[in-house]
Amino acid sequence: MIVGIVLAAGRATRMGQPKQLLPFRGETLLGATLAIAASVLDSVVVVIGASAEAIIAQVDLHGAEVVMNPDYATGQASSLVVGLRAVAAKPDVAGAVILLGDQPTVRGEAITTLCDYYLAHPDVATIVPSYGARRGNPVFFAQSAWPMLVKSVTGDEGARQLIARGEPAPLVEIPLPEEWRPQDIDTWDDYSSLIRPS
Repeated sequence: MIVGIVLAAGRATRMGQPKQLLPFRGETLLGATLAIAASVLDSVVVVIGASAEAIIAQVDLHGAEVVMNPDYATGQASSLVVGLRAVAAKPDVAGAVILLGDQPTVRGEAITTLCDYYLAHPDVATIVPSYGARRGNPVFFAQSAWPMLVKSVTGDEGARQLIARGEPAPLVEIPLPEEWRPQDIDTWDDYSSLIRPS
């Protein structure tokens, strides 16, 4: 089984309010992200922390299991660790796709491409997509990668520094179409661009 871990515990300090709750296509940013994850993955865990009560009350969680990160203020790495520990307790989990709760334009096709590659190459530990010349999200980690992640990730970088070193190995980079790159929503300008009619 491959599960999704959606990281949504951040404080959104640059936005000044919980960006997880911002409207997007009849849902919220987080709800839209969860809907995509739930449509293509066997199971989904969402890690929340800041504004947890509001998120539970206002977001359609699409059947996701909610996990609390009490240390969310220390950065994204703590949420990744909490999510991995939650899915490690589940039986028959071969790997996890890590998604960011503020990327509602993530493509289901991107998720399934990573999963399909792993199913065909089960010795791989990490699968990272690249869009043009830049790596991006989501990222797949096989169960064999989890101990290194839990031990090594710190701060707000998540697993970025490990991935830059080619770890957890073996690491494979898969090129995906540039138009599949999920849009980051970190500022009001980002959000305005997201909701602007095309």
